[in-house]
Amino acid sequence: MSNGKSAVDEVVDLLKTHSFSDDEIMKKAEKVGEAIKRNGTEKTKLREYFGQVKALAMALKTKTKTIEQAKIELYKMKARIAYDTQRQKGKTSKLKKLIDAALDNALENDADLKKRLLEFSDFFECVMGYYTYEDIKK
Repeated sequence: MSNGKSAVDEVVDLLKTHSFSDDEIMKKAEKVGEAIKRNGTEKTKLREYFGQVKALAMALKTKTKTIEQAKIELYKMKARIAYDTQRQKGKTSKLKKLIDAALDNALENDADLKKRLLEFSDFFECVMGYYTYEDIKK
């Protein structure tokens, strides 16, 4: 981590000028997984949101959902994680920050929504792996 920022903060900042497929962001997946784990995010919550992102990305890829339907799902996801973060007294705050930034990035441009969501899905899969790896490292 540089300048006292968490890995999540670094990724959020990088998203302003990079995509999730950029090496600079992908290399931070391990630290992001660790940060989310340390923040107290429960594995069930992480899997729930990962599953939603992955399913929506696949629905866009296979054209079983339209861009408009996907946008509604993304806005609902942002609301659900805000609710969960409050209900769990901040335990999902790092995850919320990451998902909010990723979804805002995806929602910026309808033409790139599918591409951006697929890239985030891949990044999120890496984060899941490293989050789970934290259990084994101990």
